[in-house]
Amino acid sequence: MRRFALLALVALLAGCSSAAPFPSASPTAPTPTVPPSPTPIPSPTVDPMVGQIRDAALATIAAGTVGFDVSTTYVGNLAIKDGTAIRGTGAMSFGSPTRIVVDTDYSALSLGHMRMILDDKRLFLSGSFLGTAVPSGKWLLVDLTSTDPRAVPFLQVTKGQNDSSLVIYDLFGAVPPVEFLASEDVNGVVTDHFRFDLDLELAPDAVPAGVREHMLDAIAALRAAGIERRLEGQAWIGRDGDVQKVMYTFNLGPVLGGGRLEVAYTFHDFGQPLDLGIPKASSTVRLEDLKR
Repeated sequence: MRRFALLALVALLAGCSSAAPFPSASPTAPTPTVPPSPTPIPSPTVDPMVGQIRDAALATIAAGTVGFDVSTTYVGNLAIKDGTAIRGTGAMSFGSPTRIVVDTDYSALSLGHMRMILDDKRLFLSGSFLGTAVPSGKWLLVDLTSTDPRAVPFLQVTKGQNDSSLVIYDLFGAVPPVEFLASEDVNGVVTDHFRFDLDLELAPDAVPAGVREHMLDAIAALRAAGIERRLEGQAWIGRDGDVQKVMYTFNLGPVLGGGRLEVAYTFHDFGQPLDLGIPKASSTVRLEDLKR
């Protein structure tokens, strides 16, 4: 999924010495000296409230799957009208293989709707943005392992800043102080609403090892796009410990028109079976079969 609303289109011997014995009248065996115990180095401590946010992220990831509603809103951008919002709904799994399904409404950018299904290395896309290259009513099937050079741009739809599952792992970049704002209702769930800064450059050292490379990819993509990796984060954590909602405010660089991008995800259906709705072969057109 394109977390930045088509910005892709348009990852943190102590040395000891023994003193020689003093000489004595009669030689005696030297008394062994006991090396001093090294001073313990304290382990880094995590701010308790930062730890609470990380624990909530882990609890959400442990659910395995979530449904979500997402909105991406432009504020103060020179190229896109203030308040322009792109909205989507879908579901995703955490871990490997990556599995995501999402419907996104890009009509605010005059790009229509897009439906995307990612099933590990298979990417299915449908929508008017495909133009006339794919017959109406058909899906474009992209094998992300394909040697066809036309498959390369589609890798960016699923990697780096476009990996939707990272929206939860981003919380590992939370830094103190964490401010408790209020207790609020999110879709019928009582939550604690927190606000904090996120330093995404710190997240790779805190996330589970299997995600580190993906985080680094995401950070590299942000850096290349001129997007600040230090941003404001908000999280609504339910009393059961799950993350019910997050909101991230990115500062866009001049290359992207400046201003802010406000990305909000609301989660639901934790741990429910994930039905991708993969289309039948007869309803798909393989990228390799399109005319060059």
